[in-house]
Amino acid sequence: MKYIFWVAVLMPVCVVLSGLSYAQPVEKETVTIGVVMDGQWDRNDDIYAMFKKEITDLLSREFDIRFPPGKTITGDWTADSIHRALQKLLADPEVDIVLAGGLLASAQVCQYTEFSRPVIAPFILDADLQGLPVSNGASGVKNLNYIVSSERFETDLETYHDIYAFKKPVMLISSIVSGLYPSFQDDVEYKAQEMGIDLHTIVVKTSIEPALDAFPEDADAVIISALYPLREEENKRLVQGLIDRKIPGFTGLFREDVENGIYAGRVPEGHFLRRARRAALNIQRILLGEDAGTLPVTMSINFRILINMKTARTIGILPGFNILTEAELLNPRREEVERKVNLVGAVGEAVRVNLDLVAKQRSVAAGKQNIYDARSVLLPRIEVSALQTVIDKDSAENSLGQMPERTLSGSATISQILFSEPAWANYTIRKHI
Repeated sequence: MKYIFWVAVLMPVCVVLSGLSYAQPVEKETVTIGVVMDGQWDRNDDIYAMFKKEITDLLSREFDIRFPPGKTITGDWTADSIHRALQKLLADPEVDIVLAGGLLASAQVCQYTEFSRPVIAPFILDADLQGLPVSNGASGVKNLNYIVSSERFETDLETYHDIYAFKKPVMLISSIVSGLYPSFQDDVEYKAQEMGIDLHTIVVKTSIEPALDAFPEDADAVIISALYPLREEENKRLVQGLIDRKIPGFTGLFREDVENGIYAGRVPEGHFLRRARRAALNIQRILLGEDAGTLPVTMSINFRILINMKTARTIGILPGFNILTEAELLNPRREEVERKVNLVGAVGEAVRVNLDLVAKQRSVAAGKQNIYDARSVLLPRIEVSALQTVIDKDSAENSLGQMPERTLSGSATISQILFSEPAWANYTIRKHI
């Protein structure tokens, strides 16, 4: 009885203590992420916030994710400043992962051959033109993962040419990109030459006016690359300069550029968000034990063709019908988009106005009538006849009652084919037809 008493007393205490022990939160592993930004830019804060949110939302349940302010370094749009920032974070023992949060930072870090800790470079434009390492779909370099779209420069150029058949386009490239990759200009022109396009490149610094003045007289289109860090005022001058010269401009990065007056663009949908989510997933895989150098570098991105119809009308260059049917039209007139229909309505209208379908429907209706005709032979047949005789009154009286003045007689006959092989065969054939 003594033992039973102590068991009864101590068991609830043990249960309570075990519950308290179980309720204690499990300490998460702290992960510090260092970030290198190219330089001060209007859109930096939004891009940084997007990456931070995606990474934190995905990993916060498993890890204590931190972005310390002192571990986020913003360069001054020079290769030296970005190099110093990258080297500082790579050597910092408190930093677990380095995020190259800009086009230049991503490009520059991918030129390194050794990495002391994992690095994510999410802003690669064209791996071939930039000469980046690749092995079995990954970088093949320990601790290095970059993210690049599956699309290439040639695809953009072909799309632009389909929109407007230019012959001697100009491509504007940033002086920062040109300085970081001295061969980039020659590589782009060579790729265009292989496609039979005479492309002329112009380097843009901090002002757009010198670039506009350098346009060849026979330039008939302008292709706009990432013109970092051109200010918003300069972008507006570029748009107005192209409109004044009645030259169509094409862009492949920001939807806002087309909304602000660039003629057309092949713009990726959710460009920064998709790259931020891929970066978050890759960081998760790294923290769970995979090497960054083995993770896929290519991601597929959907692109949308945009046409600014106000600009098209102003410069007098309207796209063809094949482009209008698949592009999103900005600033259209009412006559350019007469009405809107949903998918069900569009399919229903297509069925109604399709002459081939209408003819087939008439053919089916005629075939049904043939079935009725063939079946009528097999149905019961009713024949009705009537006869009325009228003679004059004198003849009726002289006949002594043998000939009534009026005589009415009638008959009805019902007949049914019990079996007729030709009739049944005809009926069956009509039904099959």
